[in-house]
Amino acid sequence: HDTAAHKLYWWPNTTKSAEDVSLVVPTLKRLISVVGGAAPVRNLRFVGLELTHAAPTYMDDYLVPSAGDWSVHRGGAMFLENAENIHVENCTFANLGGNALFLSKHVTRSSIAGSEFVRIGDSAISLVGDAHEVNVVRKGDATAPGLFPERNTIELNHIHEVGITGKGMAGIFQSIARSNLIRRNVLYNGPRAGALHACLRTSPRVDPRLSLCSGRPQRRLRREHDD
Repeated sequence: HDTAAHKLYWWPNTTKSAEDVSLVVPTLKRLISVVGGAAPVRNLRFVGLELTHAAPTYMDDYLVPSAGDWSVHRGGAMFLENAENIHVENCTFANLGGNALFLSKHVTRSSIAGSEFVRIGDSAISLVGDAHEVNVVRKGDATAPGLFPERNTIELNHIHEVGITGKGMAGIFQSIARSNLIRRNVLYNGPRAGALHACLRTSPRVDPRLSLCSGRPQRRLRREHDD
């Protein structure tokens, strides 16, 4: 940076010629948003999409969804909230500044399958409910919809080179969630947990064939439970 001349210089870390290199400056933090209102959004399928170059979010607000030293930004390049029967298949999430795919509050009977997550700033897939709304809205009403992700399936995904800017992250993270099936995913090259589960009452349904290889082997798979 030449302060006197008011110029910013950029040297790409590559052996390619300058003519073959492009510089992308992202401005959008959220590329696809599926958010229901009085009624949930239902029955959408995203197949074969590539989501790339979303802006970083590490300076935005973070919340602490459960006990422990974990915090998370409620947002992502693809953001689902109050949604049912949403399916993401064979998509690519690459070069994203924050979370890649975030399932927030009420998301159910949905799936994320056969997709690749690479060079992600924060977590690849997050499932996070809302503790305040769970306690207030559902109190005394067993028929009220769950204000947390439940009965979703995450399978056959390839997750690697994650946590580029955010180090308190996981390849797959869920908190204030329950009864989600996670199986046959491959996760590696991240700074902390491959997958972390802080769930509501019931244990996460993690298939033993889940393959993990993260930056800290002693924290490859962590399970925590909130009462």
